[in-house]
Amino acid sequence: MPGRTRSIVAWIIHTAGIRAAELRSEKGLEARVRVQKLVFLLRRFIPGLRGYRFSLYIYGPYSPDLARVYYELAELGDDYIAELASTYDPPRRVRDILRELVMLDTETLELMATAYDIYSAHKGSRLWEHMRREFLVRRVLLVKPWAPKRAVERAIDELARLGFIEVTLQGE
Repeated sequence: MPGRTRSIVAWIIHTAGIRAAELRSEKGLEARVRVQKLVFLLRRFIPGLRGYRFSLYIYGPYSPDLARVYYELAELGDDYIAELASTYDPPRRVRDILRELVMLDTETLELMATAYDIYSAHKGSRLWEHMRREFLVRRVLLVKPWAPKRAVERAIDELARLGFIEVTLQGE
């Protein structure tokens, strides 16, 4: 990925407060999942991240190319990440959205990313006209059967509130 994309990823890592040691650690799975979900979601608002290809995986959308980038950045350390992050000046809206996303727990980010992936996959299809909140909830629960229905509903509501998706309630 070009340098500009690496600076955006560094900015996300730095702004989210994720340390290089967490990304490198065997116990750093949560940090890596958070980076994957934050980048996946922010692609909606940052065209420079759209070059990453994601596939639905155990913890939601996953990009091996992104994993290579954050492992490389982690090897270079926190100071390097901070310096590279400072070269990216995001629009205010993106800063505000990231600020909101980092406040959410990892499970919610995973559910949000999975819901957004499903939503995006159906956009433009014949199922699109039926994209009601309850339809999306059911689709996410098929992929994430362990998730409480209420948690999925909250994740979808967050996506709508932050401007990622447009869904209607049944009967609207």
